[in-house]
Amino acid sequence: MNGIANVAVIDISASLLGSYPSLSVNPNGAGTVIINVTGNYSAQPKWQNGAAWRDKVIWNFENATSIDFGATGIQGTVIAPLAAVTNANPIEGGLFAKSFSGNGELHYRPFTGSFTLLNSVSTTVPEPASLALLATGAAGLALLRRRRVLKRD
Repeated sequence: MNGIANVAVIDISASLLGSYPSLSVNPNGAGTVIINVTGNYSAQPKWQNGAAWRDKVIWNFENATSIDFGATGIQGTVIAPLAAVTNANPIEGGLFAKSFSGNGELHYRPFTGSFTLLNSVSTTVPEPASLALLATGAAGLALLRRRRVLKRD
């Protein structure tokens, strides 16, 4: 990722991910692994060595509307804001989804991944001329009040 160090990013389609008979993630020194999955997912891969890496993995199902982890569950934090998620085995991590309906449990494992921003530049944002706007409003109210007072006389 541009401007970010210590992050591994994997882009994969849901159909290709579902075709793997087993899956293991090796962060290889990265503090965070982001797996961007496109499409709806319905498969039951065998997740290997989940405890070793699950707290550093974010599964980003960016455009999925339906996800079924089946009887094997998943390891890591799942982000699927548009998807109805189902499972029959534990999700070992966090879950952010449109809806969840499952026979499996949600075992919350907090995300502990990390990353480093490179060449971070702080940009000052100019404040709108709020004082001038406030002064204009106050002047307008003062004119209205003065008109009312003059009309009474």
